[in-house]
Amino acid sequence: AAREALLRCDLQVNTTLKALVMASPAQQPAAFVKRPAQHGAADFVSWTWEMVNAGHEHIGWSPDGTTIVVTNPERLASHVLPTYFRRSQYSSWVRVLNAYGFKKVGTGAWSHPCFVRGRPDLLKEISRKATGRSGRASSSAAPAAGESRLALASAPKTASLQAMLAEERARLWGLAQEVQRLEREIDEAQREEFRQRFDTVRVTQLMLTMLPLDQAAAIQASLLQPASLPAATLPDGTPITGPAGGGITAGGGGGGAGGSSLE
Repeated sequence: AAREALLRCDLQVNTTLKALVMASPAQQPAAFVKRPAQHGAADFVSWTWEMVNAGHEHIGWSPDGTTIVVTNPERLASHVLPTYFRRSQYSSWVRVLNAYGFKKVGTGAWSHPCFVRGRPDLLKEISRKATGRSGRASSSAAPAAGESRLALASAPKTASLQAMLAEERARLWGLAQEVQRLEREIDEAQREEFRQRFDTVRVTQLMLTMLPLDQAAAIQASLLQPASLPAATLPDGTPITGPAGGGITAGGGGGGAGGSSLE
């Protein structure tokens, strides 16, 4: 019976504690409220100064007052940084420290010659280092200058090449004009030759129409046939002709008594 009474008491206590825990509001870090910068320093430097001097459990000064010391980065990020900075990531705060020239001197320890306990007058000397963008711009300025010098050095050669190109273009244009002229002359010569042949045929036809029919037919036949060989003659000058029978006769007879035949 006593054990049961103790168990009931223990259960009631646990229930009461849970109820109290659930009823009490959870502890939350203070909301971020942008503070005005002090001592003529940049916002980040001024807020870091205020945070280090506020006596928080997880961040403070080294014994000699020249170094920022972080004892618990996780608790610092969850309970302290959101009060002073819009971004509460510990890595972001460390990255900005490096950007302002703070040097890491140990685990969770950073120092800067102008960030010293009791010397807020030095804070205005801390400035953000030049970003990589300007460095890249300055580094790219040298190649740009080199390219400009190279362009100036190659300008005469470029002008010479352009002059040569213009000269070649003019020569090619002249050749193209000459080719067109020759083509026109060839075409004109062909047309002239055709006209001459056509005129010759027309004159010939006109002359044939002016002759008698038998003479016109003979002339037309001679024009259409190849040129004949000279007629053969005997020693006495008598022409030799071939009859239809195949013999060759001299004189006018066709094999009579007055003529001689050559078989």
